Amino acid sequence: MLFRSKDFYFQLIKVFSLSSFLMTFYCTIQFLKLDPITWSEQGVFGTLGNINFLSAYLGMTSLCSFGLILGKGLSKSISSFLFVKTVWDLFLVASTKSIQGLVLFVAGLGFLGLLIIRSRGTKWTIAYLIALGTSFVALIYALFDRGPLARVIYQPSVVFRGDYMHAGLAMTLKKPFFGVGMDSYGDWYREVRGELSTLRTGPDRIANTAHNIFLDISSNGGVPLGISYIVLNLLVVSSIIRLFRRTQFRDPVFLALSTTWFGYLVQSVVSINQIGVGVWGWIFSEIGRAHV
Repeated sequence: MLFRSKDFYFQLIKVFSLSSFLMTFYCTIQFLKLDPITWSEQGVFGTLGNINFLSAYLGMTSLCSFGLILGKGLSKSISSFLFVKTVWDLFLVASTKSIQGLVLFVAGLGFLGLLIIRSRGTKWTIAYLIALGTSFVALIYALFDRGPLARVIYQPSVVFRGDYMHAGLAMTLKKPFFGVGMDSYGDWYREVRGELSTLRTGPDRIANTAHNIFLDISSNGGVPLGISYIVLNLLVVSSIIRLFRRTQFRDPVFLALSTTWFGYLVQSVVSINQIGVGVWGWIFSEIGRAHV
């Protein structure tokens, strides 16, 4: 009954927001080079130990705030405060030079736009989907250092992530039923990575994750486990669609939960299941249980 209460999800959003305030405050201290802790590396990474994880986390918190702003029911003062915080968080993301948070945030806005457009009829929806598809193709080209977005999106590490994903796919195909074993990606990486990846990253390069949660699960546990994870995510999407039909884009808690979860889904395609980020994605996937 607790998990089926809207009040529970409202409290969840408040806890998530509180944690993001603390993170933003600490990241601001790091940005101003006033961090009292003498880390081995200085920079804006919060408490997550890596700029990519922080970038993804702040991207999710920005989506959460933006969802609350667009939903009806918040006072102008709270909405203004959340807007200022969102802008500052995105600035901190940009300062890390990690594109994960910005890509995650833009993808979440695209998802929000789709929810809005759906209520305006089929023609608008089709046009919007075409625009989204075009943007997606441009993003893919940019990841390979091509097209107009390449200067903003492309990073050398993207190529390495592609190698890690390729190895994860190779493991899935090599052991389709049971995978290579849970947390055994690193034991198999050098065997299946291929000649091109070996030449690009060097023979001594190792990795313990495919940097893609879907491939991590399928390579570790086989195709059946991978399909199970895909089905879980499709169930969340189905719940979001049903709840949207009930609320008609009016409930701020629903908007914040759904957009934040979608941001996590985007992040899961290009990164590892880091606990500081992943725990929120799994919690927010329970959105379908809320009576909104």
